[in-house]
Amino acid sequence: MSVTEHLVGNPICLYLGRTPPRIVRQIGLPTKVFGGHCTTTIRVSTDRDLARMELRMKAFLSYWCAGWAGRAGEPAAPHDLLAYLAEADVFLYCGHGDGLSRGCGSGPGAGAGGGGGGGGGGAVCVLAGCGSARLAGGAGRAPPAAAHHALHAARCPMVVGMLWEVTDLEVDKLVTSLLALALPSSAPADWRLVGKAAWSQGQLDTNVEQKSQITSERDLLRAISKSRNATNFLMISTSIVARGLPVRISG
Repeated sequence: MSVTEHLVGNPICLYLGRTPPRIVRQIGLPTKVFGGHCTTTIRVSTDRDLARMELRMKAFLSYWCAGWAGRAGEPAAPHDLLAYLAEADVFLYCGHGDGLSRGCGSGPGAGAGGGGGGGGGGAVCVLAGCGSARLAGGAGRAPPAAAHHALHAARCPMVVGMLWEVTDLEVDKLVTSLLALALPSSAPADWRLVGKAAWSQGQLDTNVEQKSQITSERDLLRAISKSRNATNFLMISTSIVARGLPVRISG
């Protein structure tokens, strides 16, 4: 956990190795555990300039996360977004920015709040867009804000996002690696073994042999750390951060 959010958004803080520099303190935080099968919602960007990203993510989800519900290429109304957050164990957004303000209003995380009192919320959120976890300066003397503040108010325990701009192919590698590590699947072979020569055309080569046990990491913080190896670009691997409480997926 970062002592100050201002420091983690500074791209000057680079590092040697695969673990980004964070000022860490050891504290006794509870870990939220999701049991059974994860029900998940995905929103793919409404912008048509990310067509190849849409094909890649649809191909991955069809293979690894069969049975997930969601929508692609169309915005979600605020009440639909709140329903997604309440019903899913994991909410995934792939597109520009944090996705919430683009689909539900203006400002960081607009449209996602209001779930704090009552029964809504609960999903772990993965926002795979540029700057989706970046703090934006508030007006006047207001503190900086970001989408994760509104999502925490909607009872979402953890929000995974990007601190700065990322490229769609490399962030797709990062996010799919994270999800494949953290979430249980009925897929016959490990995601890292699947052929991806035509992935950007929405095609996967699943005719591969699984010779060992499928790699998994149900602790999301550890899974994030391991998923950084999916890209060779330092500024992509260092962009991903988690905001909120530690989460572990059971099953």
